[in-house]
Amino acid sequence: FTGRKDMYANINGSIHADGVGTKPENLIRVLELKLYKSQIFGIDIEKFEIASDVRGGIAQLKKFEGQTSAGNFNCEGFYKLLDESYHLETRFREINIADAIGDTSLQSSINLSIVYDGKGLNPKTSKSVLHINSDSSKIMGRELENLSVRGSQNGSRVYIDGISVKTPL
Repeated sequence: FTGRKDMYANINGSIHADGVGTKPENLIRVLELKLYKSQIFGIDIEKFEIASDVRGGIAQLKKFEGQTSAGNFNCEGFYKLLDESYHLETRFREINIADAIGDTSLQSSINLSIVYDGKGLNPKTSKSVLHINSDSSKIMGRELENLSVRGSQNGSRVYIDGISVKTPL
């Protein structure tokens, strides 16, 4: 409806959702989303799947993965409804920033792993830790062999606990 090619979307797939209950301890929910041979904002999506489940007070992200023209990713994790603790692991493979944002000068092949653990949703009292690691990546023709970032959050304070980069520059 915008007439802009970069805003074009062609989506093929299915959604399934089911559940019962309203209290965290007896809530049961299932959600599945599958996209295939689709295109969104100029990015071709070969496959994109989400599968989540809520049972026994735990929301489980069982599958969140995609294969696209801009790269591949997968993610899994959980959130405990009763104590508000969470864990998320995400992996990006062969991510091309140029394809993702439409700027051909930013050719890349980025491989990252991200692990995020925490407890609490209130920004004043929550705590979390974040680890980002890359391996064998390229950004604009430059090799990036190893990037490691460690961070944490305690209440309203955010910390960078460590950064290291190894590159043959």
